[in-house]
Amino acid sequence: MSKRERDRITSLVLLFAAVAICIGSLRLSLGALRTPGPGFFSFLAGAVLGILSFVLFLRSFKGEGDEERKAFWSNPKRGLKMTYVVISLFLYAIGMDYLGFFTCTLLFLGFLLRGIEPQKWSVVLAGSVLSTAISYGIFKYWLDVPLPGGIAGF
Repeated sequence: MSKRERDRITSLVLLFAAVAICIGSLRLSLGALRTPGPGFFSFLAGAVLGILSFVLFLRSFKGEGDEERKAFWSNPKRGLKMTYVVISLFLYAIGMDYLGFFTCTLLFLGFLLRGIEPQKWSVVLAGSVLSTAISYGIFKYWLDVPLPGGIAGF
């Protein structure tokens, strides 16, 4: 089976899944932009998945043929970094109940920015603090999502 055929099959399966997600989300109620309902984000995710899978389907008809690509794990250091990211995601999910959303997100982003792809400390601090504060504001105040407070209470 050629790469193009595999891409067509995969994109059609994902497109079917996206349609199912969107239909299920509509049953939950989308709400409004200022007051999103329970199906809003799943509908948005399904729509993005549908658009991307449709683009993949269209791209499978274009191209130079079945060119060979580099292996995903060709560089062992990249594989190790990927493992660190997955482990840190698990620790992030577990630690959120104990440390709270704000503290855990700050540490997680700091680790990604400094430990995975080393950046200057100014970039790490600014990026972590700004990203955490913005996401906290969006979830806590705009979407009114109850976030775990953790030890510090915020």
